[in-house]
Amino acid sequence: MNGDGNSTPAERESLSAALIERFPTGDTSVDIELCDVLVALQDPRVLVPALERLEASADQAERIAYVYALRELRTGWNDDLLARYALQLDDLLANATGGNSVTGYLEHIRADAEENVGLAPAESTPELLATSTAEEAAAPAAFVQHWELEDLVPYLGEVDDDRSREAGRAAFTSATCIDCHRLGGLGKAEGPDLSGAGNRYTPRDLLESILSPSLVISDTYFDTEVWTHDDSVHVGRIEEITDETLSLRTSPPASELIEIPLAEIAERRPSPLSRMPENLLDTLTREQILDLLAFVLAGGK
Repeated sequence: MNGDGNSTPAERESLSAALIERFPTGDTSVDIELCDVLVALQDPRVLVPALERLEASADQAERIAYVYALRELRTGWNDDLLARYALQLDDLLANATGGNSVTGYLEHIRADAEENVGLAPAESTPELLATSTAEEAAAPAAFVQHWELEDLVPYLGEVDDDRSREAGRAAFTSATCIDCHRLGGLGKAEGPDLSGAGNRYTPRDLLESILSPSLVISDTYFDTEVWTHDDSVHVGRIEEITDETLSLRTSPPASELIEIPLAEIAERRPSPLSRMPENLLDTLTREQILDLLAFVLAGGK
């Protein structure tokens, strides 16, 4: 440090170099602090590993911490990195839990990112949907067989980089994964973003999560059962609770916003069932399933 308390460019570079070697550490709280400091130092080397941590996390608070930090990084961006950042930020906006205060906070982050890092405004960002070909939009695929985990585990060693990206993409569409999940610029944000799946899953883990979607349900994406005193039940995601009512977005295909007076509610409890249907792979061959797994684990690349 100089006598006036200000660091020189050489000192800042030395500090950046020392910190970037340690990032990420694997400790969530430490990594968020390191990311904050490296962004403050405007070190573009933090961008890719920070995005990877953001994509790999299923924890809302951790993801918000990363999108908040990166909104101030004014160097190192390209179109691909901006698209990845926008996917994560818009997914948080679409699926945030915690009411309007969280949504408002994320909207402020997005506004800052548009000003600071060149993120395109949400209204001008093209929908990140698959450009389905006529073949992909054809009639539903025919039943192949009912797949069990033990049918496919012996072949998981064939899930590697040599498999066809196009075949994996076609399977991702055919199995209707694209209707709820984003992956490499494809799909919708109704369910978890799969762009960082390769950092979170082994081939077996991913296969099991597809075959048995209700086995583990993320806290971010679980539905709530709301039972009323007349024994009616409504299932969906809670969007807001006021002093008098509970607002619930019902599960697809209806996806209606209903308001239930609190005085009428007898019980609320997490739904044990995932929104993701079972048997999604039953219209795919074994080779198509392996292509699908490889495609998802590679982040759609």
